[in-house]
Amino acid sequence: MARSIDTIFNEIIASKESKPELDSLDSTSATAIYRVWAYVTASVIFTLETLFDLFRAEVEGIILSQKPGSLLWYRAMFLGFRYGVGLVVINGRIGYPAGDSTPALLAQCSVREAADGLVIKVAKEVSSQLQPLAMEELNSFSAYVSAIKYAGTPTRIINIAANLLKVEATVYYDPLLIKANGEAIADGSRPVDAAIESYLRELPFDGRLKQTSLVDAIMSTPGVSDLKIASLQHKYESYGYEAIEVSHIPESGYFKIDPAAQLSSTIQYIPYV
Repeated sequence: MARSIDTIFNEIIASKESKPELDSLDSTSATAIYRVWAYVTASVIFTLETLFDLFRAEVEGIILSQKPGSLLWYRAMFLGFRYGVGLVVINGRIGYPAGDSTPALLAQCSVREAADGLVIKVAKEVSSQLQPLAMEELNSFSAYVSAIKYAGTPTRIINIAANLLKVEATVYYDPLLIKANGEAIADGSRPVDAAIESYLRELPFDGRLKQTSLVDAIMSTPGVSDLKIASLQHKYESYGYEAIEVSHIPESGYFKIDPAAQLSSTIQYIPYV
């Protein structure tokens, strides 16, 4: 782990103090030439150690993703699935034919361990929106999983539509920036809606939605003075809505605003005056 600049600087000064031949360098001024050079050197060493840390983390990540049988390895292999391309065995290892340039089908994938084996959540991307695989694609992916997984490893694939999200809230707004209907005075956009949509897009696949983080995203919107979340609910497949009291990991792996509960109709605006 990279040492701080101050730590490195102090070590350089301590090393100087241990050498009698450098006793003439005795100024305590922060602008003394030898102290300036010591600080510059410490800064360079700190930068180098930081780069070493980043490189080490990158290498360790690559190693983990290539270690057969690890969760990262499984995820990397699943994300490499190519629809309509047969597998071949080369030198005892199964994979795709060399030179094949068919693009991967999956846009997102997560792999978790559960009591009943590996739980695999998947989604593809169409027109910049995540959605489930078609039945033919799912059948092909299931065969791919069976072919590459370790023998005896149970798997369960979750391929369902996004968890629908309903946000009911009251936004206390600055009348200098936002209108009573939630539109920005400057350009007619809907900044609160955009902040919520942006938060959902940036949420990692199969990541945890936190109510406090959603509040922070809305509160950081220009023109929002205060906020009250009346209700935060989600649903998936044919199940009914359930409240998200603190946080929730989507069963599908991702959220989207319920088309039947658009933010423009579920968020009320009250001037903060």
